[in-house]
Amino acid sequence: MKNAELEAEKIRRWYFHRAIQCNPDQGAFIQSSMLEVRSPYKYPTDNEIGAWNSILDKVVIDVEDLAKSLGLTIDPRYLEDALPNAPVGTKGVFDRANNRIVLSRDTRCYFPLMRTTIAHELGHFVLHSQQVTSVTKATREREANTFMSHVLLPEILLNYGIQFACAILRLDSRIALFDANTERGQFIWKKLLFPFLIDNLLVTRSLLVVRLQMNGVF
Repeated sequence: MKNAELEAEKIRRWYFHRAIQCNPDQGAFIQSSMLEVRSPYKYPTDNEIGAWNSILDKVVIDVEDLAKSLGLTIDPRYLEDALPNAPVGTKGVFDRANNRIVLSRDTRCYFPLMRTTIAHELGHFVLHSQQVTSVTKATREREANTFMSHVLLPEILLNYGIQFACAILRLDSRIALFDANTERGQFIWKKLLFPFLIDNLLVTRSLLVVRLQMNGVF
């Protein structure tokens, strides 16, 4: 059985290695900048804020391009039209027979949800072959979610995003990281940090919560 976290890391490395080959200057910038994540307890300079903003634009993965790079297509039709027999409430489906991902109408209407759904379905493509019958559906869904979370939001990018958010919002990141469960911390996350991170990292709130809980923030 493939390890979802390791496979997600392989995919990210492969994707950015491909980007480096297409644009060596941008690739070198991505690699060097991601290694320069500084202490989250210091306010960055204005120049650093500008540089970090540029970095985020380059390291937030384009999942539609990733799917295409892996030989898959994103069906332009809504799931409700392409696969009318899909269970109600289904966000997306990986159709292995046609090498396509089909998304529901609601999923397409919210970009962060569209990204997480595509990444989840890519998890099925990477991790689960047609021959696998011994793994339960619940296990496959959990593995696809793990793959999705590590492709879209590896720990270094999450930490990077929190630093960037605190810098822009002029917040003490120690409060964000260590006081999240206090009344003040919950207010800061709800009103400031969650909206900022969703807009800049292009992920859903539920994914952010899961990754933060894994890091002991909540």
